[in-house]
Amino acid sequence: MFLAVTPLREFWDRSEEMLFPGPWCVPYGYDLDAADIRHRFLPDPFQDIEVFRAANTYCQEVSDRFLSILTNHLNKVHGTAHDPRYWRILLDPWLTFHVEQMYDHLVHVEAAFRIDAALKTIRLDPSSYETPRDTADFVRLKLGDRFHLQLFSHIIASLKPGSPTRALRPPPAPPAISGPRAFVKRLAASGLGALTRIGAGQVLLCQLETKRAESRRLVLGSKLKALPYFADLPASARPAPVFDSRRLGLKDLPARDEFERIFVAALPWQLPTILLEGYSEAARATRSLIPRAPKIFFSAVGWHYVDSAKFAAADCSARGSRLWGFQHGGMYGLAEYAPAERIERSECDRYHAWGWSKTDPDPRLRDLPAPILSRGGARAPGKDLLFVSTILDLHNIRLIRDSNGAGAFACIDRQARLLRSLDEPARGNAISRIYAHDFGWRQRDRLKDLVPGIRFDDAGRPFSQRLREARIVVLDCPSTPLLEVLAADAPCIMTWAPDAWTFRPSARPYFESFKTAGMLFDSPEDAAAQATLAYQDPDRWWNAPARRTATREFTRTFALSDSNWPDAWLSAIRNGLDEIRAEDRRPLAAPARPG
Repeated sequence: MFLAVTPLREFWDRSEEMLFPGPWCVPYGYDLDAADIRHRFLPDPFQDIEVFRAANTYCQEVSDRFLSILTNHLNKVHGTAHDPRYWRILLDPWLTFHVEQMYDHLVHVEAAFRIDAALKTIRLDPSSYETPRDTADFVRLKLGDRFHLQLFSHIIASLKPGSPTRALRPPPAPPAISGPRAFVKRLAASGLGALTRIGAGQVLLCQLETKRAESRRLVLGSKLKALPYFADLPASARPAPVFDSRRLGLKDLPARDEFERIFVAALPWQLPTILLEGYSEAARATRSLIPRAPKIFFSAVGWHYVDSAKFAAADCSARGSRLWGFQHGGMYGLAEYAPAERIERSECDRYHAWGWSKTDPDPRLRDLPAPILSRGGARAPGKDLLFVSTILDLHNIRLIRDSNGAGAFACIDRQARLLRSLDEPARGNAISRIYAHDFGWRQRDRLKDLVPGIRFDDAGRPFSQRLREARIVVLDCPSTPLLEVLAADAPCIMTWAPDAWTFRPSARPYFESFKTAGMLFDSPEDAAAQATLAYQDPDRWWNAPARRTATREFTRTFALSDSNWPDAWLSAIRNGLDEIRAEDRRPLAAPARPG
């Protein structure tokens, strides 16, 4: 039997029966039966929810352990003495996602070898391995077939050395990381970016997902106490890897078990170069951009993939700034497993939620209205039944059960079942809105095959505008669009697999109330039947007392909105600065007398 871990068919052997870790290893449109390829698919090793929970707990423990180990190693290599929080800001989410992704792949490989201990395969030659330059580059790589082949090849070589290898041509030069840089240019043109260089701001506003006019209002309303931080790091902070003693020494870090040994052995080609070869240049550039540390560094999305923001937060923290975070996704406070929320809250002194601080005992939590939920206008519904689908990832990019790897195929099947089950006139007016970025999934093509005549919405049109125009909305996931729909008070119906989307105890009663009110269904066919019914008279259906109560209680707790949200933010900033000044004036405790 031959193990084929990638859609790259030059790494297949069609003469053998082929075992695929999952259906994502077969290119879209490639018919294995028509090609006369004997094949099997590996059962999902994380299908059991308890196995999945145990895997998540283990991966979090490994990530925390290696945060400490890498803190010591990087401080030694760079001659610094930064605390773990400084390095956590720089290492996450790379560290978290790398641990989870590699563990997921190891579990799949071990399951495959339990089926056939003599499995054959072809590995990627180590000479063809790629090393990410920074966090954004890591994200680009982890969404591609080649990088997953690289991970699987490393794991297989560790468990079963001796299998043949094959090299690949060097990949084309990576595209410019245009997102952050284009964002910087747009805001610099607004006349706000230059203010940061003055160095007089008491609060730095970084990657808060506010519009240009909204940023101006915050800056002027604070009387220039709050200033935007828009910067990029020089290309010299993202050099090519140098496999000298500093990088090769990573493989000698201590490991406790087989997975950790495999993980450590991969670090020389996995650690982004901005953390090693480019670190000094990135740290120097950051300090020159922020000549005086602010009292508060405030960010929503800067904790993840924009390294200029991450270096700024780490540097400000090291100089005594308070770090403030702000929720930027709908699953925060709801999901049993929310890795982005966990990363952000672990790094912040204060964290601002969209209303759910009352459900969590963490004293660092505060509530602030969400701009994305506060920009709605008057509804002017037309005829469209707007179906909004979740984001799908082709590969297993981290340990989640809902929308990547095998879970993505279950999602697409449910979407097709729902759309096919609609009756007229709802079906004739259905339009599907899928995420603008496809991530290798080819969701549009797959849905066309499964639902003849399907129509697609223009993802370039603002979602808030589409909500105002839709007659009724159907959603297949409980993420940000759901909160936007409910905040806009648009009639909606929901359906998702309950074993894929699991919630924390404080959130479960709200979803049970949706079920009781006839808004949430486990079965896509049942959701389609209710959507067909509601389509006839959406306002009457939506205004049923049980539905009004359920939506009102949910939005009050998880979807806080306010048309005057900048005033609430400015008040929070003023109060935060007052609290810091009061703390700074507080006398230090007298030292204890000897004896």
